Amino acid sequence: MTSPEKKRPLGWTRSYWHALDNLYWSPQYLGLKSIPRRLWQRVGDRISVPAELTSNNGPLYYRKRKVADFWPYVQSQEETFNHLLDLVLAVLDPRDAAELFRPLCNFPEGLSFEDPGRELNCFLDWGVHQNITQPDLFLAGDDALLMVELKFNAKTSLDQFGKYLALALRYQAVYGSRNNLGLTYVMSAPQPRASVEKQLGTTIEQIQSLGVAEVAEQVNNNAARDELLRDHQATKGLLKAIRVEAIHWSDLYGRLNDLADSAGDEPGGRTYSRLLGGLAEAINLHPLSNLPSDG
Repeated sequence: MTSPEKKRPLGWTRSYWHALDNLYWSPQYLGLKSIPRRLWQRVGDRISVPAELTSNNGPLYYRKRKVADFWPYVQSQEETFNHLLDLVLAVLDPRDAAELFRPLCNFPEGLSFEDPGRELNCFLDWGVHQNITQPDLFLAGDDALLMVELKFNAKTSLDQFGKYLALALRYQAVYGSRNNLGLTYVMSAPQPRASVEKQLGTTIEQIQSLGVAEVAEQVNNNAARDELLRDHQATKGLLKAIRVEAIHWSDLYGRLNDLADSAGDEPGGRTYSRLLGGLAEAINLHPLSNLPSDG
C-alpha cells in the first residue's frame, strides 16, 4: 500500500484521503513554509538558516516520511479514523447517532445524543488550554452520556479510565445528572473484554467496587484527579452506575452495515446508507482492525 488509492476506497471517504494527499503536497495550508536552499548555510554536517525563518516558541519541522511510507503510516492511525467518525456524527441526526451505538452499548431505546465536538473543554466549562483528555467519542443527550474509546493497537489504563470518569462527573456537574451513563471500548484484540480487563487491572464487574482514591491515584492529570476527589459520593455513585462495555471492531462494522443495508431507497435513505457504508468500509480497510477474514 503506497497511497490511499491502493486499496481504493469506493465511498465518500476517498474525498477525505484526497484532502490529506493535498495537504501532504501543499503544507502551506497547514501554516508551514519551506525554506529555499539559497538561504541555507552548510558547515560540515550542519545546516543553518536565518533566525527570522524560525519560531521563537516552537520547533523546526522536516518531512520525515516520503509519500510511499506516509500512506501506510497515516492510514493506520486512530486519529485519522476519528476524523472520519467525527464527520459521520456531524452529519447524523442525534437520534440516528444514538441508534447506531445503542445496542452495542446496552443502552435503552428512545435516547438521543450528539457530539459536542473538539471544543469539549469549553463545553464542560474547563479552560480551553487545559489538556484534561481528548476522548475519541463523547456523546451527550437529555438523559444519556456515552463515551467511546477506540483502540486499534494502543492500550488503555486505569489512568485513562479515570479521565473518562472525570469527564462524566464534570458534565453532570455543569448540565445535571443523567440516568444512562456508558463507556464502551472498541478493541482489535480477539477477546476485547478480557483485553480491557487485563489493561485496567480489574474485571468490569469489579469496577463498581473500586475506591475513589484507588482510581484517583492512578490519574496523572491534576485537573482530572481533582474532579474525581471533589465529591467522593458523586464519584462512587458514577463507579456504580456507569455501564462499561468492550466490543470488537467487527461488532461496530456489522452494525454499520446492518443499518446501511436497512435504509430505504428514497433520497435520504440512500444518503444515510452511503454515509454509514463508507465508515464501515474505512474499518474494513484499516490495517489494524483485525476483522475476520470474511469481514
